[in-house]
Amino acid sequence: MPEAQLPKLRARNLNLYYKAFHALSDVTLDILPQTITAIIGPSGCGKSTLLRTFNRMNDLVPGARVEGEVTLDGEDIFAPTMSLVRLRRRVGMVFQRPNPFPLSVRDNVLFGPRAHGITPRDRLQEILEASLKGAGLWADVRDRLDEPALDLSIGAQQQLCIARLLAVEPEVILLDEPCSALDPYSTLHIEELMRQLSETYTVLIVTHNMQQAARASDRSVFMLLGELVEEGPTEQVFTMPRDERTEQYITGRFG
Repeated sequence: MPEAQLPKLRARNLNLYYKAFHALSDVTLDILPQTITAIIGPSGCGKSTLLRTFNRMNDLVPGARVEGEVTLDGEDIFAPTMSLVRLRRRVGMVFQRPNPFPLSVRDNVLFGPRAHGITPRDRLQEILEASLKGAGLWADVRDRLDEPALDLSIGAQQQLCIARLLAVEPEVILLDEPCSALDPYSTLHIEELMRQLSETYTVLIVTHNMQQAARASDRSVFMLLGELVEEGPTEQVFTMPRDERTEQYITGRFG
């Protein structure tokens, strides 16, 4: 495999339990760099659980237990030496509903850099502008930086959450149904933004929207009852699925 296509993230025989419940079963998956990978499947199939495993957000769930291996650039994310702060800086997440802090637009974006000890005003201004531009929001808020973030539209709040993530310079962006609370126009805007971000970052998205997965992703992963049923290039998964269960789900026969 060429070096440029070595997996950014790799799961091997991954099992995750919530106490006695077996949420992920023997998942083996490679996530390639600078691609958009969509994780699809019916409710309760393990999509979000898989996504949250990549930055160990499931550690916050009482009774959660993991078996198997997950690596980031070949580094075991469950190793005792792995810093959770460092991991979650490298692998950031944007949640289903926008969750800006009750602060100004400026302070939302700069919260992470300041927490990591960046204090020079010129450097903070560079990060502010670059992050908002990266999230496609600079033109809309450049004259409103000191206004409350909660005054923004829902779509702009989601873009702000992406800008807040970009400010700490992640390598992987996890998006957990980021468009479920948005109107169609804002959804298309976020999808266009995802495509731009994938030129620099590795992007994983959980979505219930089959049309969104088909038009916005490079690769698709179909989950069912905690099992990875099928994964591959999105066009192949949607037009020539190898597994009958994938075809049944995509054509709406269940889910």
